[in-house]
Amino acid sequence: MSFREYNLDEIRRNLPNLSKPSDTNKTILIILSGLPGTGKSHLANIIADRLPITIIETDFIRRTLFKNPDYSRAENATVFSVCHTLIEELLISNVSVLLDATNLLRKNRKRIYRIAETSNANVILVALTAPQEIVRDRLYQRTVKPDPKNNSSADISVYNKLKETAQPILRQHYIIDSSLDIYPALHKILRKARNMVNRHAIA
Repeated sequence: MSFREYNLDEIRRNLPNLSKPSDTNKTILIILSGLPGTGKSHLANIIADRLPITIIETDFIRRTLFKNPDYSRAENATVFSVCHTLIEELLISNVSVLLDATNLLRKNRKRIYRIAETSNANVILVALTAPQEIVRDRLYQRTVKPDPKNNSSADISVYNKLKETAQPILRQHYIIDSSLDIYPALHKILRKARNMVNRHAIA
């Protein structure tokens, strides 16, 4: 099923934290990457509390589109197509975006880079990691204590499947081990984002 068959207007209306357009006429695209359970959504929410930015979360889009997600290649293609469409629309509308997704495949990241380039948005890349035993415990806790605020239905089998497909990020990026203190790296990311906006505002 093509993403064009879905009601994108409804998805737009249901975005949980749609931000206002930037006053500086300059947007930022923060791209998170990492396997399930590495802390992407946790970091995304912390950043969104501190920056005027809209989160596009693949887990939210997936849950909106599919009642019983299977994380198949076709399903992933549909989810990312919808996300890419929303990201492009928001950036063109002068709204900064944080993409909360696995972003493990180079071809998917290249598509996002192109969207940022054509939208004249500054890109910040962040890769999240965590020791496998900690990830396993986090994913297990999701099954025994579901969090209604967590849109992910990924379990350890999904983690193992996606781990086999992961391709390294070749561009400059931040690396955060979410089993450690994330705040030193978080402050660097926030500082860089604010400097990008302020630099263009002054210019």
